[in-house]
Amino acid sequence: MYRKESCHKSVQTPPYYTMSLPLSVYLESFQSRRGIFITWLVKVLIIFLCMLGMFSIYRRGMNILSPHIELDTAEATEDRRDRLYENRRNLSLSVCEQYQEEITLHTVKMFDLVPPAPIGMNADILVDRVKQFYWCKVPKAASTSWISLLLSDREFSNLRVSIGKQHMYLRKLMPPPRTIEDLRLIQETFFSFMTVRHPFERILSAYRDKFFVLSDSPNEKNKAAKFYKMYGKHIIKNYRRPNDTLAQEHRHLQVPTFPEFIDYVLNTEVEAYNEHWVPYYLLCTPCHLNYTIIAKTETIADDSRYILEVLKQHGIGQSQAAKDTLTRIHQTGKKSSSTTSRDFYSQLNKEQVKGLYDKYEIDMVMYDYVIEPYLSFAVNTLPPKYAPKQVIVNPE
Repeated sequence: MYRKESCHKSVQTPPYYTMSLPLSVYLESFQSRRGIFITWLVKVLIIFLCMLGMFSIYRRGMNILSPHIELDTAEATEDRRDRLYENRRNLSLSVCEQYQEEITLHTVKMFDLVPPAPIGMNADILVDRVKQFYWCKVPKAASTSWISLLLSDREFSNLRVSIGKQHMYLRKLMPPPRTIEDLRLIQETFFSFMTVRHPFERILSAYRDKFFVLSDSPNEKNKAAKFYKMYGKHIIKNYRRPNDTLAQEHRHLQVPTFPEFIDYVLNTEVEAYNEHWVPYYLLCTPCHLNYTIIAKTETIADDSRYILEVLKQHGIGQSQAAKDTLTRIHQTGKKSSSTTSRDFYSQLNKEQVKGLYDKYEIDMVMYDYVIEPYLSFAVNTLPPKYAPKQVIVNPE
């Protein structure tokens, strides 16, 4: 018997391993991928090193340029400061020209001069002929702080005396010009400065400081009694109204109210004002005397810092006491009196505020001050006795 073979031949399937790629192919593929990775890594490393090198060059360049950059910044700051003080001087000179007749009239009347007498001889300036500078002492405009600073390096610096005696000592050390030739010399060669303040703030400060007893010290009581005798008694007698509720307060029994004081100021010629509220153009005569720096209490921190830099070159302000005084000057500039101003100027009517502006108009324009916000603090009244001046424009 024989076995019958099937007509269909079975297909023999090779083992599994015979279907995979040869090992040589795998090795070749791995080497190719490794080459690509290494090439990429080298490129990244090269880029990183280039960036690091560029940064190093940048840093080195900045170290070389930084002194010049700082110098440029310092020069720009100095230029802005110089322009600021130049603009203040130019504004002052332009107002002097604009109001020349009025300024001359008031000045001649105040000092009983016969033109062309040297008006600058009557300015309240203190002159240091050794250190070669002069200063116009403006009461209620950081004057006490400046006096303390100017005394700090001198023989009276350790004396504990009243403010009044400090003023007296400084006047002995820094007497005013003695002759016209002396005045000419100091104007041509000496450094000089003055400090101004918004006239409305200054007159309010003078009122509060001079008419009220601010402490229990004998000096304070004597000061208030002095100003009551000189001004307060007259003001109360002539300007107090019978039904004024503000005047009936206990603190105003021998102290004029602020509205009464302002009425007195409005009805008095400026030439008769006390030094604590006389206009700057009469006190310092800036139209007839040169001032290197016009400082403001509103910018006293920057102004006093620069003035002290100059004074140090003249041998002033070297001691620790001077540095402490400068700090107090800076703090004076930072004090805000807006609430106090509102409290007092809200006691006035708009007539009084406008009239006050007219009295101090030259100072207001000369030193770039405005009537607001004080006018808005005041109450409305009609008709306006002190109306603002009208500008008449002639049509062409």
